[in-house]
Amino acid sequence: MDSLIIAVAKYLLYVMVIAFALVWVFKEDRRGKLDVAGAAVIGLILVGVFLVIAVAGILIAAARVAAHAHHVQDVVAGLLLGGIAAWLGTLLATWLIARFDVATRLGIQRRSGEGSTARRR
Repeated sequence: MDSLIIAVAKYLLYVMVIAFALVWVFKEDRRGKLDVAGAAVIGLILVGVFLVIAVAGILIAAARVAAHAHHVQDVVAGLLLGGIAAWLGTLLATWLIARFDVATRLGIQRRSGEGSTARRR
């Protein structure tokens, strides 16, 4: 079982990249490729920004403990509460977007039948 976990941890990312590349090459039309490329670039930028913010938060928390301004328990509780609040905010935003069909109204999501050749028969 351990060898399976190790193999998945080592190679799952590569399998996902290959699967994405195959879908990209064989299933998407030009418009679909542009949409996916744009989403990938924006996603990578957002991941970088959020990673910098997370590292900064952890460094500030460590500095507060080192300066004896807070106890370790206070900092850990604050980080956990912040993570839970971010998770709940994400759930709420996802629900609101789906509930009020915001993506279609703003024109940022393809309606069924448009775009990708993967949906055509």
